[in-house]
Amino acid sequence: SQYKNESIVVEAKVKKQKKSGSESYYASVIGINNTPILNEENIINCFFLTHQSEHPLLLQLKPGLNSRVIETVGEKLKYLGIEPQKLFPFFYHLPNNFKNNLYYFSFLHQPDVFLRIRPGKKTVVLQKLDENNIEFIQKDEECIALKNATQLQNILVADKEVIIQDYSSQQVLKYLDGLPLENKKWKVWDCCSGSGGKSLLLYDKLKANLQLQVSDIRESILKNLSLRFGVAGVKAYKTFVADLTAENRPIVNEFFDIILCDVPCSGSGTWARTPEQLFFFNENNLAGFTQRQQQILSHAISCLDSNGLLFYITCSVFAAENENIVQWALSKYNINLQQQQYFKGYLQNADNMFVAVFKMRPY
Repeated sequence: SQYKNESIVVEAKVKKQKKSGSESYYASVIGINNTPILNEENIINCFFLTHQSEHPLLLQLKPGLNSRVIETVGEKLKYLGIEPQKLFPFFYHLPNNFKNNLYYFSFLHQPDVFLRIRPGKKTVVLQKLDENNIEFIQKDEECIALKNATQLQNILVADKEVIIQDYSSQQVLKYLDGLPLENKKWKVWDCCSGSGGKSLLLYDKLKANLQLQVSDIRESILKNLSLRFGVAGVKAYKTFVADLTAENRPIVNEFFDIILCDVPCSGSGTWARTPEQLFFFNENNLAGFTQRQQQILSHAISCLDSNGLLFYITCSVFAAENENIVQWALSKYNINLQQQQYFKGYLQNADNMFVAVFKMRPY
């Protein structure tokens, strides 16, 4: 069909988010022992922690662990002499609401893959999933959760019928749900657009009632965005390359009603999905992230219209990139904080995200 290639993209994106069994979690155990090699002890311990039933491999190599494999994660860690917070070695950077065992244990299993159903596509999407015997959990009217191993090739059309978008990412614009959105044509700038996932979310929320501009530092990613927008049916928009961290950066000579500021960050809220990034993360780089976030946010705020809304978004769980940036911005600019919230994806087998909603005070 016309959209056969696009439907294959759904499967490709799902595959990109999944890893093969326990192999993806070796990095977690390596991090615990601070050993930069995949030695036998680390691999076996990882296998033990990430399995819940007896296994021939454990029976042959470590029968003592095999007999205890049905125990809880807490009991297993205690038996191995590992403190739960060691599963996330940067726990001292966390806000208090993440300093708990449920969060630490989330690094021992892969998060689900989530689909956001496009407006008007719910019936056809659910019908296709049922016809193909695809198991799923409907999280809400627009969100479906799938296990990582789910095969979706040639079933759904990516970006036209569904968006591959984490559950927490789907929640970051919830603040808009209580506002009268249909009374005006919203002027919107997605200033760190990436491939456009948040722009598509806002496009659907505003029912296409917006004048959209998107920018990113990477021209290649904007080309990918244009391809996605084409499939999604987004036609009226403007793209431009912009480095919002450059000292002599060109100022955008416009003001916007809504600015999406999904800044580059450590990505620490997604490390249960990509634990190798946890292992290789250098916390000395954190200061560089916060500096760039301040630079980008500063530029974005300068383009916010009177009473305009700015969504500051990260996929980080580090306070330095979230609450600390919020307090910095409030002390420096003529803005009010409408809302700030962590989306604790670990409670939903999803990624973790942060959003702060700022409103420009009247000029």
